[in-house]
Amino acid sequence: MKMLNKLFCIVCFLFLTFSAQIYSKELISLYTYLNKPPFIVDKENESGLSYDLVRSLNQFSTNYTYQLVYIPKQRSINFLIDPGVLLWVNPLWVKDKEKIKYAWIEDLIKDKELYITNDPSLRYKNPTSLFGKTLVGVRGYTYINLENLVKKHKINRVDVTKELLVPQMLIKNRADIGVIGMQTYSYIQKEFPKITEKLFILENYEMEFTRSILISKANIGIKDDINIWLASVQGKAQWLAMKQKWLHPW
Repeated sequence: MKMLNKLFCIVCFLFLTFSAQIYSKELISLYTYLNKPPFIVDKENESGLSYDLVRSLNQFSTNYTYQLVYIPKQRSINFLIDPGVLLWVNPLWVKDKEKIKYAWIEDLIKDKELYITNDPSLRYKNPTSLFGKTLVGVRGYTYINLENLVKKHKINRVDVTKELLVPQMLIKNRADIGVIGMQTYSYIQKEFPKITEKLFILENYEMEFTRSILISKANIGIKDDINIWLASVQGKAQWLAMKQKWLHPW
């Protein structure tokens, strides 16, 4: 009987210790406005690169519990009201070219902006090649090279709610050209080849960029936590596996 009591006490102690470790971890939101593959593939089933990142960090971290939170792009910078993280952005997009406003984990993902079309005869030399065309983009997204031309009515712009709909609009002949990220287009090519068989990437235009992780300086410990994971044997293996699973190498 004494042995059973002792064993019960040990089990209770271990349970309480484990529970205390869980509940003592600070909850941190990883915000993202990229509701598109390969970053988010299925919200309900938590499928995609961003979800895999969250799971890996939670397996590793002893200080934080991470959760992925989707917010529209227009509100994305307002996330800084709490000590969170904004995934897969570039310093230029948030007016932090010198990287002094925010903390950064830089250049984790290579990507580029593509122009795609349903017209096999269309050739791109410069933006004037698109005069008189209808462009399909994503609501709330700014396309720097085309904004002035849209304002001057040289190019007509129509918007969709998410990037996955851009190829669909072209196939239905509701637009002439579309703007899409290379990583997203590569995912569509892999998973839905019949869609991309009907479309063409315009040559002579590629705007390359990298995607980084923006971290509020209100909690610099988050940057340290993620960097420690990235530098660890476990983290290196997990991040490599994620890139091989979700990203197009180039």
